[in-house]
Amino acid sequence: MSDVNAPNTEPEEVPDPLPVLREECEHHCTAFKAVYDACAERIEKEGGEQNCALEFFDLLECIDHCAAPKLAKHFV
Repeated sequence: MSDVNAPNTEPEEVPDPLPVLREECEHHCTAFKAVYDACAERIEKEGGEQNCALEFFDLLECIDHCAAPKLAKHFV
């Protein structure tokens, strides 16, 4: 049986820390960023069906490698 006068017991929604941590870690991955930017520039000039998905995922993996330990601290 629930008490209609009980305070709201739902937890507060906490903002996702991952975007901030990723931004903080970007400076660790400048080589991957340079490769991605060069690919994006080349694709923009040449057009066509190509994309820079592999370069993007390499960059994201580098950033996440830096951010993961920091993110884990938010769950403790």
